Amino acid sequence: MQKYQEHLLKSVRDQLDEWLDGATPVPREQVYRLVHSIKGTSATVGLNVLHEIAASLLDTLETDLRQEWDKSDLRGLFYEMAVSISAPLSSEDAADAAAPIYTAAEESADRPLVVVLDNDPALLMTLKDELEEQGWIVLATVDPKKAVTYMHEQYPDCFITDLHLPETDGFQVIETLLEKVRKQLIPTTVISDDTARETRLAVYRMGADDFMNKPLDLEELVIRIGRQLERKKWLDNVLFIDELTGAYNRKYMSDAYARLSSELGRSREAFSIAVLDLDFFKHVNDTYGHLVGDAVLAGFAGFIRSHKRVSDVLVRYGGEEFVLLLPGTGAEEAKLLLERMLGQFSRLRFDSHLGPFSVTFSGGVVQVFEGREPLEVWIKKADQALYQAKNNGRSRIELASEAALVNAKKKLKAAIVDDDAVIREMVAEYLISRFEPELDVDLRTFRDGETFLDDNWHSGSDPVLVILDGIMPGIDGIDVLQQLRAAPLGERYMIIMLTGRKGEQNIVKALQLGADDYVTKPFSFRELEVRIERLVRRSVQG
Repeated sequence: MQKYQEHLLKSVRDQLDEWLDGATPVPREQVYRLVHSIKGTSATVGLNVLHEIAASLLDTLETDLRQEWDKSDLRGLFYEMAVSISAPLSSEDAADAAAPIYTAAEESADRPLVVVLDNDPALLMTLKDELEEQGWIVLATVDPKKAVTYMHEQYPDCFITDLHLPETDGFQVIETLLEKVRKQLIPTTVISDDTARETRLAVYRMGADDFMNKPLDLEELVIRIGRQLERKKWLDNVLFIDELTGAYNRKYMSDAYARLSSELGRSREAFSIAVLDLDFFKHVNDTYGHLVGDAVLAGFAGFIRSHKRVSDVLVRYGGEEFVLLLPGTGAEEAKLLLERMLGQFSRLRFDSHLGPFSVTFSGGVVQVFEGREPLEVWIKKADQALYQAKNNGRSRIELASEAALVNAKKKLKAAIVDDDAVIREMVAEYLISRFEPELDVDLRTFRDGETFLDDNWHSGSDPVLVILDGIMPGIDGIDVLQQLRAAPLGERYMIIMLTGRKGEQNIVKALQLGADDYVTKPFSFRELEVRIERLVRRSVQG
């Protein structure tokens, strides 16, 4: 972290030197943008004194509305800051610099995920802040369709919905998700300003677990949601079956692998692991709807269960991805078994309102020779073989081999759009250091929105992760967000907005325009990492 502190201090010194050595006045917009950027970045990298000075300067600029600042006025305005940045880093700053910063992968997997749907962006912001104070990850949206997508793709632990929504209502949303929340035991809370007894009863009859009237008592809401999350976690730990598909869940997979590894140590009888993934499953959801998609998942799992051997173990690994453990089976034999299943499954027909359709799957197989290796090592090898199968045309089974897996990394396309060089460098280094070992990271950084929009690099149909600053020179982040969402295949962009704490209107607009998440400056870098982790996992699926 210390190098980012030094980078920020140098960039501030260089900018002040340029202004104070110049002969022409500096426009108010440039002065404001510099101070705003310093305020957000300084706290993020642990320069707390500089953050307080910048916050005070912003207050000054809010009341002093002069349109230009000459050299003498700038010297007075930035005097305290100039003194601060000329001093060496304090011991407190150095301690912050020594702290580890890349620890988000475990947090993202362990922290509960809450989806919140409400037509009031201001309330959404309040709920998101309050719930995230508890250490939970929150996906907040004003769009019912986006909420339904989150519920199917992000596997939340809790769902909160308003009853009165634009173009629909909470009853319709609950009805759409009814089977999903029941089968996956997702607790649902309805919030509403409707105090009628009949409304509450109707909500409970629909299957909701709780109901709260607006205005909300936030402390009470947190307690109620906390209890729901505790029950959900307990149920997840004691149940071994994925409710939607009937396959075992990941907890059971760990126990099954431990048993097979122990047997391998005693008898030297190798076993195989296959990772299976439905082909073009997103197209199924987009074309026929999530309910049909769920039917396909359940149908696929049912088919594999009925065609596998008694000793084989089918696990739902996540989304449309499954793991099959094959005891006493070499890789070649496992491949033959799966190819037979693939041929039979591809002839099945699923019903939809557009007529019957068929689905195929791809698979990657690895043979386990050494039971002392963690399960994740073998899953990664099988997953890379699966990716090779996808690259080779799908609807096929590939074996894991070191030679074949060299170029079998999944791709991560990511853009960082921010006029702050320190933020660009920090996020870029995180993405490379965190994901480069397992993914083929195609990363670009942009200092303004116009350059990003004009670059053909992100055209096409591949998913793109975008870290987007809200305030930039020229085209600001909100305009960039609006243009991305309006573009063909605009939903392929997974967008995290970076916004200042006083930019509530920007947050409101970002939510209305479909930002996937936002982080308020100054932010904990770890919080940004956790959000990136979740979106990256989504982007590389399939």
